[in-house]
Amino acid sequence: MRVALVGCGWFALRAHLPALQKLERVSEQALGFRVSLYALCSRSPDNIQKAVKRLDKDKRTQVKTFLSLEDVLTDQLVDVIDLVLPIAVMPDAIQRCLMAGKSVLSEKPIAPSPEVLGRLWVCYLSHAPARQPCARCWMQPEPKKDERADSTMWGLQSQEWHAAAHADQPEPHAQSCRCSRRS
Repeated sequence: MRVALVGCGWFALRAHLPALQKLERVSEQALGFRVSLYALCSRSPDNIQKAVKRLDKDKRTQVKTFLSLEDVLTDQLVDVIDLVLPIAVMPDAIQRCLMAGKSVLSEKPIAPSPEVLGRLWVCYLSHAPARQPCARCWMQPEPKKDERADSTMWGLQSQEWHAAAHADQPEPHAQSCRCSRRS
């Protein structure tokens, strides 16, 4: 799973970037699949350079850099976009990512009002990538942190949690659910 970090401001550099680097180191063992920081994106070249300097030395030359979200969206190798943007621009960015078929991680709140959130929900339902969580999982609170390398920080629930979230659902739902942690 290739992740693009969009927004390289203060919070992204101090919270998201270190967490992505840690996840990259432990993902295969902890989650059963590889997560890699593939790209950095910011309108500010200076912020991109600050982010690159915080990367592990071997990663600095491997990561791609972009100056616009549009360029990230056209890169077919990007699977997930981690948006760390101001609330005012978050809904538009989320919608553009979903419409481009990308999975999205976003800071909360994802919208400034319930009305905007409703519009994003409709967009999510009609454009969600094939391995996005189903509506039931999307709205679930995250489980308590388990011992597997901060995996819940990224909303990656265990198969046991997924089964419990769908305990009252008939088998057809279990087969059609698009949750990323289903086996």
